[in-house]
Amino acid sequence: MVEEIWRSFRRLPVWVQLWMSCWLVPVNIIPLFFFGQGMSSHWIAALALAGLLPNLGILLRDRGFSSLMALPHLIFWTPLVFLICLTLLENGADGTYQLMLIVLLVTNFISLVFDLRDWVAWCAGDRDVA
Repeated sequence: MVEEIWRSFRRLPVWVQLWMSCWLVPVNIIPLFFFGQGMSSHWIAALALAGLLPNLGILLRDRGFSSLMALPHLIFWTPLVFLICLTLLENGADGTYQLMLIVLLVTNFISLVFDLRDWVAWCAGDRDVA
């Protein structure tokens, strides 16, 4: 099963492989290192991880990468984007924490654009695994 998932990953376009493994996943793990940086820091970390963790189950069920993996992102990262915006607008962050929030915001906003397209495709019947 691990080999099937790996082959599915390698069938994704190279830029998607790099985006996911070198940027998207690490950026969404980094908020764990900022617990206690404000009232919203725990929620930000929880929502960032919640967008990732359910995809492990989807990967195992589908034995590879499918458009269904967009759903946890849409569910958890949409409120995350709004929470980050509120935190930044309320001046609830400064320094390195503020920079991390901006990077997380931009990263997940970009991801949500792709995720919306993938979710629409999945709902329209595109259930293929890469």
